[in-house]
Amino acid sequence: MRRWLMVLMLATLSIGGMAEARAQEGAFPATPLRQLGLPELPIVTADSAMSVPPELDAGRYFLTVENVSAAGSIAIEFYRAPDGMAAVDMVPAFMDAAAANQTPAGFYDALITGGVVANAGSHGEAVIDLPAGSWLVVGYAFGEGQDGVVWQTTEVTGDIGDPEDPDSDVDVNLEDFAFDFSVAPRAGNLVWEIENDGDQPHFITIYSYPGELTEASVNAAIAAAFGTSPQPVDPSVTPIDLEQLVVVGGSGTMSPDTEAWLQLDLAPGAYLALCQVADRDSGLPHSAFGQFAVFTVS
Repeated sequence: MRRWLMVLMLATLSIGGMAEARAQEGAFPATPLRQLGLPELPIVTADSAMSVPPELDAGRYFLTVENVSAAGSIAIEFYRAPDGMAAVDMVPAFMDAAAANQTPAGFYDALITGGVVANAGSHGEAVIDLPAGSWLVVGYAFGEGQDGVVWQTTEVTGDIGDPEDPDSDVDVNLEDFAFDFSVAPRAGNLVWEIENDGDQPHFITIYSYPGELTEASVNAAIAAAFGTSPQPVDPSVTPIDLEQLVVVGGSGTMSPDTEAWLQLDLAPGAYLALCQVADRDSGLPHSAFGQFAVFTVS
């Protein structure tokens, strides 16, 4: 599973109206993240191994994740230990949570600054902020029989300052519980700005699907899996097969009031975006409350 809260459930959003009105707000095309001149934070993952620098200066980083595994994807995320606690002391809670498919203790109150997903034999690129602290870097391997968790720690020191935000082609606000897109995403290698405006942690994962994707078929899949769904289910609609969803990219989990940037290259077609973080109160995934988007890239 892709993390302790891996339940492949979804929620809904129509990208129109406001999206069109806001289409001119961003810079298009934005400068690719690799060309911003930021210090690079390279991470290489291979099955059960992961390389992370043991020490870093506080700052905004160009994160690159190279997944050299032959099978399976990996999601890299960054968690800062609470004051007075070392990152390594968080490991037992994360291991126990992964084994029980639960959220780790302190998850909802931790500073989590995002990350990126990298598929087998491929890479992911993002820009994230790392202020000072003791950080646990967690890799959640999933798919192709590669489910598991790897981790490393890194100590970040110094002052992060006030770095200038990169331009973006697509802005996505993560809310409780929805995705708010600034524009309908276009095909090509674009910069996506992801900002968590909610009161809970969120992330965005983007999937392709071999069949037809509609809000109604996704909503039906939610109902079939959880016995509840954001909208009433149309009995004439066939649910999508969640096992056939294919990850094409996404962010790591992000705390409220954090932002990150992703470099995503999407071909024309229909896609599904979702957040499946477990709700603080109910334990249900945020998708069950309406946080998914079916959108078309042209």
